[in-house]
Amino acid sequence: MKQVYLDSVIFSDIPFPDQLTRNFGAHAINNQIAQNGLTSCVVDFASSIDWNWFTKIVDTLIGEQTLFVGFSVTWFPYKNQVRRFLDGNDQLEGISDIDTLSSYEDGLSYNFSIGNSKKYVDYIKLKNPNIKVIVGGSKAYEYIDDEWFDNIFIGFS
Repeated sequence: MKQVYLDSVIFSDIPFPDQLTRNFGAHAINNQIAQNGLTSCVVDFASSIDWNWFTKIVDTLIGEQTLFVGFSVTWFPYKNQVRRFLDGNDQLEGISDIDTLSSYEDGLSYNFSIGNSKKYVDYIKLKNPNIKVIVGGSKAYEYIDDEWFDNIFIGFS
């Protein structure tokens, strides 16, 4: 039996650290995609997705027919704030100590915030080099200099 892959996949997160709500923007886009006859899903709770889970998700959902993979970074930690916190120079909103932060170190959103997003994009592109990898959400401006993303959506797209 031939594997059927999705047309699009969007990774999203929750408000930091442990509030159980979902990202409206990613789900609204997912709904629009479905209304136009394409297959899509949102993978929530990116802070809980370690590298092994990420590769399993990509291997299961993404293939030759996939048009794009998106990362909604609204609830990802601020890149500069995480760097300052790790250097001992700042506080993270909602996180009081390094032990709490360390529980997120394996997660996708944390890895994006410390500048490790390229390895995720590279793995997606291994599956299909024609897939567009995009970033959107209220913190998308932090990724403007990351040349490995195909598109960055800033503002109301």
